[in-house]
Amino acid sequence: MKKNLLMGMGIALGAMMLAAAPVCAETLTTADGVLSIETPSEAWMEVADSNHWFTVTDGRNNIIIDHFSNGESLPSVNVADDTYPAIYDAFVSTKNEVFVVEGRAATQEELKSLMETIGTVKVLKYDTKTRIEKKAPVKTFGFRKIDQTYYVTSEELNVRSGCSTDDAVIGTLYFGNAIIVDGAVTLDGADYGWYQITFDGRTAYVSAKFLSQTMPAGGPTPTPEQEKVQCEFCGEWFNAGNDYRNHVMAAHTLETEEMTGADFGERTEEEMAEEAAAAEIGD
Repeated sequence: MKKNLLMGMGIALGAMMLAAAPVCAETLTTADGVLSIETPSEAWMEVADSNHWFTVTDGRNNIIIDHFSNGESLPSVNVADDTYPAIYDAFVSTKNEVFVVEGRAATQEELKSLMETIGTVKVLKYDTKTRIEKKAPVKTFGFRKIDQTYYVTSEELNVRSGCSTDDAVIGTLYFGNAIIVDGAVTLDGADYGWYQITFDGRTAYVSAKFLSQTMPAGGPTPTPEQEKVQCEFCGEWFNAGNDYRNHVMAAHTLETEEMTGADFGERTEEEMAEEAAAAEIGD
């Protein structure tokens, strides 16, 4: 009787211990030994997946892990759908590599357990990838031929040695001046906002936003037989007024301190008054 009692107690105790024992976790490791994950049971196993670096499943839920070099293009984030109503994404990155972990739960109730499993991911070997250094995109400047007449729409327009406001000012154009635009500067095929012109015999640049193919209201009217003025400094001939002024300001800046409008071939106040009086009497 006593023997049977002890045997019964032993069986009961063994049954209690068996019921209390936790489910044994299964450690799965990548073939290269870089990463491991603690799965909640032996039901989880690695499966062959040609689209991903490491995939494990319990037949219902999946955990997919991919391994990239830092700087490499990463996949887009997936969202829940009818197939997997709950998805959890996580990232682990170092200076040289990125691990992308995605958990796909069969039901929303199983997502919590799946997230806990993903939390056991352990990197065993760091920096087995090489960082990809991204190079700055190369910008390509070009030229689009125009070869047409444009007019200055601002009171004054700087003429520069290059196509930026950091380049030196080599001359000035004035409101209503007509100039031939050789072409437009382009960047990666699109207009860059600067026009190339020929100024005082050299290639120069002006801002495109201050030029128009239409004569601005109140601008000077060019005439075919415009008066010519000879430069007193170099002997070259120029159209009277702004053309001559631009040349002198660009090429002979130091000599212009005492010059007046009349010196540029412009009419004096007396001459304009005489013309006005002559117009009144019909001459």
